[in-house]
Amino acid sequence: SPRSDTLAVLMYHSIGGDDPYSISEEQFHTQMKYLSESRAIQLLDWSKPLPVSNIPTVLITFDDGYDDNVTKAAPILREFGIKALFFITSGFMDGELAINSHFEAYRKLKPMSWQQLKSLVDEGHSLGLHGHTHKLFSRMSLEEAQQEILKSLEFFQTRLNYRPRCFAYPVGQVDQQRTDLDEFLTQQGITTVFTTEHKTCRYSKVQSHR
Repeated sequence: SPRSDTLAVLMYHSIGGDDPYSISEEQFHTQMKYLSESRAIQLLDWSKPLPVSNIPTVLITFDDGYDDNVTKAAPILREFGIKALFFITSGFMDGELAINSHFEAYRKLKPMSWQQLKSLVDEGHSLGLHGHTHKLFSRMSLEEAQQEILKSLEFFQTRLNYRPRCFAYPVGQVDQQRTDLDEFLTQQGITTVFTTEHKTCRYSKVQSHR
């Protein structure tokens, strides 16, 4: 059971598909219903300042930008009034990536369109960066990593007039994180970086850095 002053980030990829890491709509509905009805947990809307509270907080996120996030997940989120954070691989949205080579676990899934992304923003959801080509940042030079971020930011600006302020590393493990990118990310307005280290985060510590 969660303690006070903790933030849990629940990361999803696909909803309703038959690919690895895709959960059924029924499972997702059950989980969102539980979170929305629990009096012991508050749900975080990333577009708003973190509220001052000792209640354990949960943030719902999605990686990559799959079409089923809009067609299957979004209606369930809407039903329970939950606002999610979607980390988008910008080149995937534009058809620049070969799904077979860059998203091996999700070969059958198609990306959202930019119009669908706009609809998520219009509903109050938030968008974050997930790289432009979903390459491993640990294998890039510093210049390549910076260009990967800049290209993604450019796509968000020109297609949505939207400036993300958070970033999730593709693949996500802590060993992908680049400390030599910290200053550059800050200069680009990226205030928060996500990984998939499986431990609790101190809620007040996140507050102090946003």
